[in-house]
Amino acid sequence: MTRLHIIITDFNGYAQTRSCLKALSASRYRDFTITVVDHGSTEATFTGLTKEFPEVKCLKGSPELWWTGANNLGI
Repeated sequence: MTRLHIIITDFNGYAQTRSCLKALSASRYRDFTITVVDHGSTEATFTGLTKEFPEVKCLKGSPELWWTGANNLGI
C-alpha cells in the first residue's frame, strides 16, 4: 500500500481543522503523514495544533499565499 501525505490548509478555521484531524486520528488506516499549513490565521491555530496534535507537521505561511500557495508550501 502507498503511504499518503495529507496537506490541510488553514486560515482562521481552527475548529474545522481540529475536527478534520480528530477524524483522521480515528481512522483505521494509519499509513499517512499530515501537514497543516497555517497561512495567516489571526487565532491560536498554530499554537493549538502543535499542542493538541504533536504528530502533525505545522508550517506557517503568509496570508498572501491563499489556498493554492498554501498547498504548494505544504507540498
